[in-house]
Parts: sequence; structure tokens; C-alpha cells
Amino acid sequence: MGYERALKAINLEETARIPCAELIANPYFEKFVTGIDLYQHPLKARLKLIEILDLDLMWGSQVVLSDKPIKRLFTMGESTLINKEGDLVVKWGAGTTGKVELGRRIHRN
Repeated sequence: MGYERALKAINLEETARIPCAELIANPYFEKFVTGIDLYQHPLKARLKLIEILDLDLMWGSQVVLSDKPIKRLFTMGESTLINKEGDLVVKWGAGTTGKVELGRRIHRN
């Protein structure tokens, strides 16, 4: 099991294989593998994905601490939108990136 392997690695104990961390930020991939809609059951989907893929450590586009549904911000095929503050944001997994400022100068203090 990945969890046990990760704990052994943290304690500098020998493991059958080198533990690694995985970044998975594609809700459609998660649903394909688990059969669970990440937007409807985020915690259940993530835990099932970790189990199926035998992951040691995984993180995604959002930290999931409950099974409360996640608001779907994009429809299939969309990759950018203007948020309620008027900023351009880009799809990142089930969430978005931070504010994107294209074409603006970088100012140094």
C-alpha cells in the first residue's frame, strides 16, 4: 500500500520500490479511472484513485478535505474564463489558476 511505503520512506526504512509523489489535476481522468465524478464526490474520488493506482503521495488542483461537491467552473472544452473580479483565469484541474496578467510590465520595488 502506498501509505505504508510513504511512511517507511519518511522513516528512512527500506521499501520494495522508491516512493514518489504524483500530481494529478484532470477531473476527467479521475472519473475515467474511478467511475466517480470528482465534482460530485471529491474526497471519495481522490481516495479511490489513490487506492486504484497505489499512489504514495498525490496532490491535485485542489486540496480535498471533505466530500462536499465542488462547483463546476468550466464546461467541456473551455480552458479560460473571466472571473467575478474581471480577471482572466485558466483551467487547472477542477479549479483555476491564479490571476493571469498577460502583456503587463513587471515592476520592481
